[in-house]
This record gives sequence, structure tokens and C-alpha cells, in this order.
Amino acid sequence: MLICTTCGTRNEDDEHFCAECGAYLAWEGERVEDRAAEEPAAPVVVTPTVGSPTVATPTTPVAEPPPATPTAHRPTVTTPVPEGAPQPATTRSRAEALLARPVDPPTAQPRHDGPAPVLPGARAPKPRTVRPAPVDEPPRNPGDQVCGQCGAGNVATRKFCRRCGESLADAPVVLRRSWRERVLTRRPRELAAGARPRVRRRPFRARWVVVPAVLVLLVGGVWTQRERLSDLYDTVVDRAVGNGPVNPAQVVASSEAEGRGAAAAMDGATNQSWAPAQPGEGVGEFLEMRFDEPFRLAYVRVFSGASTQQPEFLAQGRPEEVALTLLSADGTQTTEQLRLADAVGGQEFPVGADDVVAARLTVLSAYPVPEGASVSLGEVEFLGRP
Repeated sequence: MLICTTCGTRNEDDEHFCAECGAYLAWEGERVEDRAAEEPAAPVVVTPTVGSPTVATPTTPVAEPPPATPTAHRPTVTTPVPEGAPQPATTRSRAEALLARPVDPPTAQPRHDGPAPVLPGARAPKPRTVRPAPVDEPPRNPGDQVCGQCGAGNVATRKFCRRCGESLADAPVVLRRSWRERVLTRRPRELAAGARPRVRRRPFRARWVVVPAVLVLLVGGVWTQRERLSDLYDTVVDRAVGNGPVNPAQVVASSEAEGRGAAAAMDGATNQSWAPAQPGEGVGEFLEMRFDEPFRLAYVRVFSGASTQQPEFLAQGRPEEVALTLLSADGTQTTEQLRLADAVGGQEFPVGADDVVAARLTVLSAYPVPEGASVSLGEVEFLGRP
């Protein structure tokens, strides 16, 4: 941890400039480290001696000498010496004369780990700053500020770049990546210690092939299914806006019974019906409707029988199958068979034909017809749009 001596801000070891004031931490920073407490040195006692320099002696307890071993007392024999003769030297005096005076051993000085004393007027050496080993540049996260001078990433709370000390007042901010970038971008795989990354001579990007392939498949699928898709589109539009009634300009029939002409099938009343001139099943008889303008025919609604009332409905014949033939503006004819249920009410059939200018309903078969009765069609309606 580095503490800026200018403003007191705490900075990480890998930061070169203060986050608050921008000071260069190599000069203005002070490193804080945990040191083990050193053992205190023994106190020193100074014993002054007259006529000798003062020597500091540590007050280390000295072991007391062992007590003298008692010896057996021997009587001392004294030999008389003549007067005027030199006194004989004793054993102690001879030993002191032969031996030199012992010199006191040097006193061990206490060890000091602090700096040595500085001479007056000498310039103190500048303490050496130990920079940490360079570390890998951390990845930029969304919201980090990018230095415009050196490109280093800085957290949003910094005011100056941690690498070069440049002001971050106008620094751009790292934006959050979109989900497309996060999904399509391949993250580098972290390798184990001692592993060597594999070198690709020709880098292959899957999206360069996958995206065009998907587009080609989509275009090809749409092209091959264009008719079905067009029909599906027309069907959806028909259900939404293709249910308006379209009235023919002219109605004709192959034959008509008295009082039951072809116009009765297009008058909007279900209690009046068309019937052919000859009684019976009426196979081959038809109704033909012609229109002034081409239109798209979406649905055909048919009311089978002579009426919507059950007694009158059962008294007359009812067609079972009819053929719907459509004529388009370009002269094309299409035919579709419709099977009618033997029930009262309208029955609706989807058609989906374009540019219709004429339509014909031909009786193909009928349900059992009472004796003397004829096949009847109560009403025919055309629903479509221009």
C-alpha cells in the first residue's frame, strides 16, 4: 500500500500516480509495510572511572564465583632472616612480576538497525524506492474511465490516471456491451500454468460462415415456398377484410320452374328459391352469375333447399354435391366440388380466387327427392374484396 504524502490518499502498489491529487507516488508516496516488532535491547549502565574513558557496559547479570573450597590449615614456619639482608621475594610477588597486567576485554556494543548517525553538514542519502514488479494490465470493466494519454483503464472514482497521472476530467467511459456482442464474441480461454496457446495459421470465424449460410437458407426457403406463403398471406387478409358481400350484375339459369326463377337465388330472401323446370334430382342444371368488375372471391355461402323452415325444407329436393366453376379476367377457369350438408341454414366454403368475373353452380347429385318435387337452392352469396 502506498500513502500519498501530499494529500494522504491510500493507493495500491501498482499505481504510479495518486488517485486524488495526481502526485507521482515514486517521489511523494510512502510505502506501508508490516514489520515484526524487534526485541528491545538491554539497558546500558555507564560506570565512570577516574582517569579512564567512559565505557558503556551492559547490565548483564554476572554469575557469582563459587565459594572457595575449605582446605586443611597448615602451620606456617617462619625462618629468621639476618638484619640488613634483603627480604626474599614471596611467591605472590614473583607471580605478579612474571605476569603482565590483564587488559579488560572490549565491551560488546548494542546492535542498532536504524540509520547511522549523519555528520554535521553532510547530505542525507535519498531512500531507495523499490517498485513492485509489473503486473498484467487488468481488463476494462463497464463504467471505467479510459485515459486519453496512455489508454489505461481507471475506476470511476479516480480523478487522475493511475499510470501516467493525466487528468480524467474528459476521459471516455467504457460502455456496457450489447447482448449480441456478448453472445457472438468469443472470450479467450484461460490456459493452465505451463500451457502454450495454440497458434492458428488461418483464423476461422464461425460467424463469417454461419450468418451467410443462414441467410441463404432463409432466402431459399422463402423462394421455394413463395406460392404457399402468398396463399397464407391472402388467407389472413381474407379473414380480416375479405368478408364483404359482392352482388352479381346478371344471373341466368339452365332452366327455371314457374314462379321460381334464377333471380330468386340472389334476392336476399331465404323463403324464395330457384328450381329447374323438370322435377327430380336436376343433375346437370346450373345457376350462372356474372360480375361487372373483377374481384377476389374469398368465400361462397349456399342455402340449400327451398326454405329455412324445416317442413318446407323437407318438402323439396336438396342438392348433395355441386361444382363451383370460376372464370377469371384472363379467361382461366377453375372448378371445385362442394359437398352440402342436408341441414337448414347457410353453409360457407372458403375459395380464395383472384380476378373473378363469373361463377357457375352445377348440380352433381342430390339427396332423396320427394315425388313430384324439384331440387332447390334458396340463396347463394359471394363474399370478397376488390
